[in-house]
Amino acid sequence: MPRPPRPEYREVRPNKGVAMEIGELQAFILVAQRHSFRRAAEALFVTQPTVTTRIQALERELGERLFDRSTRVVHLTEAGKLF
Repeated sequence: MPRPPRPEYREVRPNKGVAMEIGELQAFILVAQRHSFRRAAEALFVTQPTVTTRIQALERELGERLFDRSTRVVHLTEAGKLF
């Protein structure tokens, strides 16, 4: 019986010479879990603009948008799911 085709994945890698900060990774995890920049900020005991800055830095380093943002809910993009 032939195997089903494997899904194609696009590798998401940081740009050369860039080191991710632990705060950026923490912000990413909490925004992804809570679907909210505000709730992630509350959990990290920082302001919402700080979380936004950390996510933007991470997106810049990866060269990909990690979240689809709306006024109410935040969802991971395909790149965010792979990250």
